[in-house]
Amino acid sequence: MTKNIIYSQSSPYTYTPYFWSDQYGSHFQYFGHAKTWSKIVQRGSMESNTFTYFYLDDQNMIQAVFISNQAKNALPVRRMIKNQTLVDPNNLADDNLSLKKIQRSLA
Repeated sequence: MTKNIIYSQSSPYTYTPYFWSDQYGSHFQYFGHAKTWSKIVQRGSMESNTFTYFYLDDQNMIQAVFISNQAKNALPVRRMIKNQTLVDPNNLADDNLSLKKIQRSLA
């Protein structure tokens, strides 16, 4: 990071890996990097091809997220991964709770 080279202060380099792909009328996004995970939480419906999968570690911290046709979930998900926030898996699975509200309550 340039700031660390120029200034004496050190700040950690934080980057959330991601990729996206549009295939056969679907929009896929993946954020984070999960080598291992303890549980997967599904939000949405596989049948309608509109869902988000959360890959959590033992402490319920999000390691990675796969999003299918729910682009509105991208920003709050990226923030939760970047902030390394502990989450309640039940809240993640509840379609009645917006991820934006969940993310804000954890910040």
